[in-house]
Amino acid sequence: MKKYCILGGKMQSQVDLAIHLATFFSNQSQVLLLNLKRGDYLLRGFYEIEDMIYDLDDYILDQCTLEQCIVEVEEKKIFCIPSSYKQDKNKLAGKDFVKLKALDYSIQICIGAEKEEAEWMKIWATDIIYLECPKKEEDKNIFVFGKKDSKIGFYLGKYPDQEQGEKYWETLGLALLQGKDMSTNNFWEKIKGLFIS
Repeated sequence: MKKYCILGGKMQSQVDLAIHLATFFSNQSQVLLLNLKRGDYLLRGFYEIEDMIYDLDDYILDQCTLEQCIVEVEEKKIFCIPSSYKQDKNKLAGKDFVKLKALDYSIQICIGAEKEEAEWMKIWATDIIYLECPKKEEDKNIFVFGKKDSKIGFYLGKYPDQEQGEKYWETLGLALLQGKDMSTNNFWEKIKGLFIS
C-alpha cells in the first residue's frame, strides 16, 4: 500500500499532480484521493462532484460512514473523499487522523494538508511529495520538485509549467513507485541509448 502526501506549492498544482497520478495509478489498482483543504472546489470541479451531505471531516470525526462520503469518480478505479465546503468547519487533532489508517486502497493520495494537519499526514504517509524544497529530512521516502541542489529526497525535476504528455506522467509514476530520481538519464546515457537500440 502506498500513501502519498503532496505538500507545498499552490493548491492548483497539488490538484493537477494528484489527478495525473491518480489516472496513472488507476491502470494498476484502485486509487483514493483525500482532500484536506476546506473550502477548496478544485478537485470537486475537475471531477464534477455534486453537492454532498458528508465530507472528509465528517468521516474522520465518525459523523458518517465511508460509503456516505466517498465518491466514485472513475468507474471502479478512482475514488475521492472531498473536503468540506466550509473553511472553518472543524479543528482536527492528531488522534482524529488515526481513522485514515483503516482505509483499504492500494494507492492513496492526500492533498491540501497545512500546518498541524500536514505534520499528522506526514506520519500517515509512506511517501511525501514536496512541490517546493523541504526544510528537513523525514524518515520516509521524500520526492522533491524544484531546484536540483536539494540534498533531501529523490529529485523529480522542475514542476511542469505546461501540459505534459502521458509519457511524462508514466515516468513520474514509475519514479514514485520505484523510489528513484527522474533525472537518472543524463546526457551521455541518452547518447549511448541512441547507438545501442
